[in-house]
Amino acid sequence: MYLSTLDDIVSMFEVLCHYFADDTQLYKRFRIFADGSAQRAAFSCPSDCVKSKNSWMVRNKLQLNAGKKDVLIASSARSRKSKPGLFPSKAGLGCPNERKCPHVLTLL
Repeated sequence: MYLSTLDDIVSMFEVLCHYFADDTQLYKRFRIFADGSAQRAAFSCPSDCVKSKNSWMVRNKLQLNAGKKDVLIASSARSRKSKPGLFPSKAGLGCPNERKCPHVLTLL
């Protein structure tokens, strides 16, 4: 019943989405550019999507479990060698320090 509306929200942000029981996974693929524009867009897009989903859920008397948010950043060895330093730090993802953002895992 709710998935149709949630899919509409997700599609506005051009992210891929998988649902399993009470779990939602959002995926955003991107190419790396030297100016960092694609990376910034890719990292802000899922975050903006979650904010929109949360707003919709609050309006419909549902609750998002904010304590279960995880971020996984993965890159290929080729992209790391060709464009080092173009991946955000946890601070760049809005995490001021490790203790406040334990759920960001970077696979580089």
